[in-house]
Amino acid sequence: MNVHKIGLIERIFKPKQSTQVKQTQATEKVDQVSLSSSAIEKSRLGADDRIKQIIKDTPDIRIDKVNAVKEKIESGDYFSKIDNEQLADKMLKSDFSVQIIKK
Repeated sequence: MNVHKIGLIERIFKPKQSTQVKQTQATEKVDQVSLSSSAIEKSRLGADDRIKQIIKDTPDIRIDKVNAVKEKIESGDYFSKIDNEQLADKMLKSDFSVQIIKK
């Protein structure tokens, strides 16, 4: 057997030359927002007003907490769980600067 046309097979099975791919450095993209000074001032004023309104609407005394403590005192649960020695130790170690004066 005699094969003369080997060039055709080489073109089919021969791998193509590889080309080198250039790698570019990844750039870090950052979102930016620009606000005018009047927009910033309006935002501050609006936030201040909202904070003032929240403080104004918040009661000074939380009745639900007061009622819960009242119920515990009336039922006897509140004082039964207090260890007097631990309470005294905490009072002496507190930041209220309790001074003991021995006579």
